[in-house]
Amino acid sequence: IQRAFVDKDSVESFDIVYLCLEENKENIVRSIQETGYNFPILTVSENAIQLSSNHFGKQVLDSIFDPGLGIKFSRVPTNFVPLDIESKNWEIAERFLPILIKYMSQNQTQFQLTSVCKDLIEFWDSLGPDARKQLKGKINTVVQLASEGQFSSFLVRAKQTIIPERVWEIRNNPISFPVPKRRVLFQKIRALQKEFIESLKTGASQESFKFVM
Repeated sequence: IQRAFVDKDSVESFDIVYLCLEENKENIVRSIQETGYNFPILTVSENAIQLSSNHFGKQVLDSIFDPGLGIKFSRVPTNFVPLDIESKNWEIAERFLPILIKYMSQNQTQFQLTSVCKDLIEFWDSLGPDARKQLKGKINTVVQLASEGQFSSFLVRAKQTIIPERVWEIRNNPISFPVPKRRVLFQKIRALQKEFIESLKTGASQESFKFVM
């Protein structure tokens, strides 16, 4: 559940499901039955997803997939927006901090807020102006909380820039140190990452900052 970013307190139960193509169904079903596993097997055909073997923990799911759930795959989106205006600060932080580490690995000395937005959301430019403004404000809040909290030794907002854009400077980049210290600093960053996200979840760091495009 944790790996799927699902709050364990928000679900009554969950199933491990094996998904396979129609042409592989017989071999997959036979192999799983031989091993004794009883998780449900869903088969994907050209126009449906159908339960081919075993059962879900909730009967209502059997009733949906047993006859086959019709799907027009030509209309299924192949990409998605991982964050929206309802996203919580900790959800944004979970995606921002790996990007910060990527910037460090690339030996970047600074980054623009808009660059973070585009790296967080692949289709940033396709969003409407109101959505971009609200999301940018939420992302700015998380970056600022990080720079004023657990990541104050590594991240600071640039006071003066020649462009009308929020710019953040990376300090004490582990890449700039010898390997032994570099390893220690990256370990420290990983620990701070957990601590920061947890503080956002528990409400210890939930401030919001006024943001103007």
